[in-house]
Amino acid sequence: MKMSKKMLFFSCLAAAGLIFSACSKKTAGDMRSMEQIHREEGIPVVTREMNPGTFTTFLKYPAAFMARSESTATAGIRDVVRTIHVRLGDTVKKDDVIISLSLDNPNYRQAQVNFQNAQATYRRTQSLFSDNAVSQQNLDNARTQYYVAQAAFKAMDDLVNVKAPIDGVVTRLDVRVTENVQSGDMLFTVSNLDTVDARIWVSARDIVQIQPGMPITTEWLGRTVRGEVSQVSMIMDTNRRAFLVMAEFQNPQRLLTSGMNLDTTLETHRNNAALFIHRREMITENGRSFVFVLENNTAVRREITTGRSQGLLLEITGGLYPGDILISEGSQMVEDGSKVIPVAPIAGTTRIE
Repeated sequence: MKMSKKMLFFSCLAAAGLIFSACSKKTAGDMRSMEQIHREEGIPVVTREMNPGTFTTFLKYPAAFMARSESTATAGIRDVVRTIHVRLGDTVKKDDVIISLSLDNPNYRQAQVNFQNAQATYRRTQSLFSDNAVSQQNLDNARTQYYVAQAAFKAMDDLVNVKAPIDGVVTRLDVRVTENVQSGDMLFTVSNLDTVDARIWVSARDIVQIQPGMPITTEWLGRTVRGEVSQVSMIMDTNRRAFLVMAEFQNPQRLLTSGMNLDTTLETHRNNAALFIHRREMITENGRSFVFVLENNTAVRREITTGRSQGLLLEITGGLYPGDILISEGSQMVEDGSKVIPVAPIAGTTRIE
């Protein structure tokens, strides 16, 4: 609650008390003090019933996202890019041709001719062997030459027709058609985005709250993507002074991709049947915590114990029970045994969030 709302609330209560007092007495001599009115007729307070609800605690950290599996293809020879068979975002299968260099490359043509000749020789030798026209040794030699030429041509074809190393999505193209490339130059990247990992660096203060399997969420394009913590490092990184936490997100709609940096929310605790209060509803004295509840129009002081906290909300672990009527506003004005009058709250003053 903002201070302006609280001041407005008590000002309205005071005004209501004055009006009530003025209307109930006929002469100035019968006017009573506010203290007398409160003592005789009750202190106006706002109450709310304690009902179980969901209470969660969470931590927020930025994360760097990357595909679970990702591979970048590089040029194996010096040549020219002749054809790019895909566009960014296309889905490809392993061994699909992504980029073709020069098919008239002399080394490629030579390997192709050698393979075709070896293949023809092997087939002819097989036929002759069937007619007992050549020996087993001749057949074995022809087969060996065929396999060697086939392997050499495949190796050369892989250099000229560069293929997808894995199933996935083309997430990066590093070259353009007619561009000259050198051996080792990056050509393209294929990422499998079905599962995306997040790297999160967590402080030493918070790492004790995080365990594998904890739920984690992130938001992108107005949509929430859910995952879970997969690994929690036991050793602090000396440079970052933080612990590495890995999280796994299933990403069937491919909302997330490698290179993203997004905020994440790690849920560290959930109680679906919790009682909880706002800090303003509690009074602390000598390290002990109290609230006031309503019993027969009387304020009753009750000691409570609290558990976890999230922002200004406190989880109740003892002292309050479902159905109790908590004095939410006005508890600072009452004492144990004070007579009170429940009144309707001013709009917006008793929200618990």
